Amino acid sequence: MRLRTPYLVTAGLLALAVASPGPVAALNEPDSPEGAAWELAAYLDGAVMKLVPGELAATLMLAGGVASGSAGCNQFSGSYVLDGATLTIAPEIAMTMMACEPSAGDLESAYMELLPMTASWQSADDGLRLLDSDGAVILEYTGGEPDIATVVMLLEALHAEVGELRSRVDALESAPAADGGTRDGGSKRAAKPKAPKSRGKVTTQFPAWMREGVPPEQIENLNREIVRWRDRSGNEDGFRVYARRGFCQLKPGTDPNQALDDGDFRRSRTKAILIDELPASTTRYRPDHSAINAALPEAPQSPYSNDQFYDLSVSAYNDAGETKRVRVGSFYLTPEFRCP
Repeated sequence: MRLRTPYLVTAGLLALAVASPGPVAALNEPDSPEGAAWELAAYLDGAVMKLVPGELAATLMLAGGVASGSAGCNQFSGSYVLDGATLTIAPEIAMTMMACEPSAGDLESAYMELLPMTASWQSADDGLRLLDSDGAVILEYTGGEPDIATVVMLLEALHAEVGELRSRVDALESAPAADGGTRDGGSKRAAKPKAPKSRGKVTTQFPAWMREGVPPEQIENLNREIVRWRDRSGNEDGFRVYARRGFCQLKPGTDPNQALDDGDFRRSRTKAILIDELPASTTRYRPDHSAINAALPEAPQSPYSNDQFYDLSVSAYNDAGETKRVRVGSFYLTPEFRCP
């Protein structure tokens, strides 16, 4: 079951954005963040807002459904949806691959992690603020003066860069491969990709909508709303995201009429289901917890199955097949989870 179709900016879309009068028309809308060049002034670092160093420049342009700009070193582009005060930016963001100075690289990593967390926007006397789903400010910008020349320049630059990258990909795909065929599988079967690798230890966490009222000691490692993985090969066609429900269950042979302790329970899981397919350039994903919970099979009814969670796993695939699934996230579905 597919819950969402991710979207990446293509050269054709960028060309359309350059030729279209849409972004220019948006410049006349003062109550919209679209059609203006914004310069990043501060970003959320832990619990405080950190100022962008004066020698670095990161920007944002929202125009015609395309979010683009400089991440402090590389250029980026992705898609966004604006509906009144609601603003969402897709986590699938295309970027150039220039080497960066350490300070610029640190800013770029923080910026690209925060940007897809945007849930709404606010105008301010000194610029623009982007907020997360909890209403906390995560990014602050200055500027915002309508600048048609900047709009056209940025979109044309992105159009040219994407066109160059596409030409390189086409050349690689048509070049002879070591096995005598071509890299696009012209004469021989493509090799199966390597399975992705989880980034760090996967721990079960509370989704953001459960944090209120949960004792702090139970959620010391606050929920990562975005799960991440490492891409271990470059020949996959994309990634598949699976989910399966977990629940608490008595171990076989345990007498429920006797006094029970943690050793009498075990975690069980239902069958995994496909919830999403992602482009090959994706290495991060923001789960829709309520939609996934609704899509998963129900746990068997028992006094102990009220303690529930779900696991997210990712596999890579191409024409040669699909890799094993690697667990990249785990989320509680009940605030008072007690199953060991």
